[in-house]
Amino acid sequence: MDRRIRTETEFFDSTTQWPIGDGQSITEFYYSDASQVVRTKNDNSNETFTVYDTAHRVSIGTDAKSNISTYAYDANNNVLQVDEIEKSDQGNPNFSRQPINMTTSIVVLRASIILLIRSNTRTTLAIIICF
Repeated sequence: MDRRIRTETEFFDSTTQWPIGDGQSITEFYYSDASQVVRTKNDNSNETFTVYDTAHRVSIGTDAKSNISTYAYDANNNVLQVDEIEKSDQGNPNFSRQPINMTTSIVVLRASIILLIRSNTRTTLAIIICF
């Protein structure tokens, strides 16, 4: 198959020609049998995962920090709703406080967008009217 499986990017100072950091970034791509990217991994071992529904649309996406996005579609393949669960990266093993988990829901209804953000500390609702 003719698809990208790895990219290598070089980083260097244009004046001195010395590498920046280790001087290189590598990203690897992993595919499903249907040629959809299901996983990416970079040289820092950060990984993203993507799950597709039976219509080959993105159903669930997970980023390197384990934040999760889920997608709902209408019959015309338009995104109806995106739910995001954001994991807090401010955890410290020396503290025993609850992590902040945030859920974002986006609902698109004809000419308006309803945005609901919930966390364990507050809920925010925004209604955006588009013309």
